[in-house]
Amino acid sequence: MKTKTRQWCILVVIILLVVAGGWATMQYKRINAVGAAIQQYEKHLDAQWIDKDCTLEHCLKSSKSLPGMLPDRAEFTQYERFNLKWRGDYVTLSAPVTDVWVYRVTKTNDGKLEAIVGIGITRCAIDSDGYSFTTDIRKITLAPSTIAGEYVVVEDESYSGKTHNPLFPFPKTLYVSKDNGKPQCPR
Repeated sequence: MKTKTRQWCILVVIILLVVAGGWATMQYKRINAVGAAIQQYEKHLDAQWIDKDCTLEHCLKSSKSLPGMLPDRAEFTQYERFNLKWRGDYVTLSAPVTDVWVYRVTKTNDGKLEAIVGIGITRCAIDSDGYSFTTDIRKITLAPSTIAGEYVVVEDESYSGKTHNPLFPFPKTLYVSKDNGKPQCPR
């Protein structure tokens, strides 16, 4: 009798390990798909800094044009609109380079994902030969892409200037973008 109970316990443990391994693999793939979508979106925003044809009134290359985007998504995300408004007619000679750190991903009731991310933006310094670096914490909403297994950014909101810190007390990094290098600064 004890051997049968022991065999059942071993079988249950094996099943639990297989299920946990499958869940961990699924989570890993989802986090990487989220990170890749955010990285692609940020690279697109970086390119808008040197695109004189992209304005709030008309932009053929808004983030809505990214592959797999949902057709009913707004032309610009909140952050993209802010960027273009802030940039105005000032088009830079070099695109900034953005790095991404994904800290948290949660599923919402409507099936979308909300990611809390750290963004690091490296730009060519205006008054020297060096670089300037800024950071931001953002809540980025993603939806399943029309391309199977991928996600697209549907909204992007900055936490800058807000008193609520979504990363309190300490963030655990789930995804880090590959090193994108430095901007190509004209000298």
